[in-house]
Amino acid sequence: MISFDQFVLEDSGPVYLQIMRFIRQGIAAGVIGDREEVPSRRALSTLLGVNPNTIQKAYHMLEEEGIIQSRSGAKSYTNVDAATVERIRREQLRSETAGWVRAMKQMGISREEACALAGELWEAGDIAGAAAGMPQRAGDITGTVMGVTQRAGDITGTVMGVTHSFGDVAGAATEMTQNSEVPPALWAPEIEPG
Repeated sequence: MISFDQFVLEDSGPVYLQIMRFIRQGIAAGVIGDREEVPSRRALSTLLGVNPNTIQKAYHMLEEEGIIQSRSGAKSYTNVDAATVERIRREQLRSETAGWVRAMKQMGISREEACALAGELWEAGDIAGAAAGMPQRAGDITGTVMGVTQRAGDITGTVMGVTHSFGDVAGAATEMTQNSEVPPALWAPEIEPG
């Protein structure tokens, strides 16, 4: 059965999307495989302390994508073959990298500076540890890099007095957030300035 022990409910963003992202990231990382039982809507609702309709919405959308299969009165299971895993990995990587790139652009960071930062963090290896100068919390990092506060996989920062909240960057090209469950094969390839 899929475990939600590592799931952290964020303050920002719809809960149903957070649940979907958690399952999709687990599939992309190989933590969630094919034919794994999905917690019942009622059980997950109780565990997370959210409305059952929220769980229903997440599951319904995952069913529409073909990621989970449900039958009335029966248990739900994941439905992921190798092609689905690869598709999800590419979509997650693209989405999360795009969020990081958007954040860098909104902060006025040049492509060269962003690539240099990504290279430094890539080479540091232990992104969540002392090498990056950021403390670790709940599998993600909490700290400040170039004026951007990072918390639980999301970045929120202030640029010219305006607060911006950007999407989840766990697994982005910079590896700003490195979760030990994500194998190196899922990290983005090196970014060449140019």
